[in-house]
Amino acid sequence: MQGEPGSVDLRDYVARHGEPARQSGKQERYENLISQYLSR
Repeated sequence: MQGEPGSVDLRDYVARHGEPARQSGKQERYENLISQYLSR
């Protein structure tokens, strides 16, 4: 898709700005589940 950031763009953004602070344990749990799903 044109105009959407790619994985390299997102990686560079996080490298420059750091990851956002976690808001809750529940949020972290969901992020880990999504990360595991995407890693397959």
